[in-house]
Amino acid sequence: MEGIVSIKMYVIGNYICMLDGDDVFVIEGEGFDYDEEVPIPQFDFDDFEYEYQKTEEDGLIIHSFDIGDDAILAYLDEFISEYDDNTEIQMNLEIIVDKEKEDLKRLNMYITATYEEITAELEMFITINNSGKDVKLNVPENVLEAIDDYIESQQG
Repeated sequence: MEGIVSIKMYVIGNYICMLDGDDVFVIEGEGFDYDEEVPIPQFDFDDFEYEYQKTEEDGLIIHSFDIGDDAILAYLDEFISEYDDNTEIQMNLEIIVDKEKEDLKRLNMYITATYEEITAELEMFITINNSGKDVKLNVPENVLEAIDDYIESQQG
């Protein structure tokens, strides 16, 4: 497949909604408890080779890590046995912090994997709103409608 695929995801109560263009796919889960399911894998950062750069921009501090290919592949080897040793992976992680409040604002991850002549790129952006406080999100109407349709289909 060639081109760009952009998917947005919302977790609303026990429903995981993925938007692929105009299509909304709903899966019922058990909800998401951040305190129990922190989406950061546990590994030893001392094992990673990386280049670090700190910059400031518009009241934000940007910590940027370019992580070495060998470190990523060694980490993947523990979790994914089905990748080929000829795979090349580049990864950049940005941790963006509000300079004044020292609050985490965003996490940006850029990954490029190349195997033979095939290249896949993944960009993941996580925005942190009001850390430790309730946040009101503006959920698109079609997502709410898809949840309602899903609930009706499960009852019928």
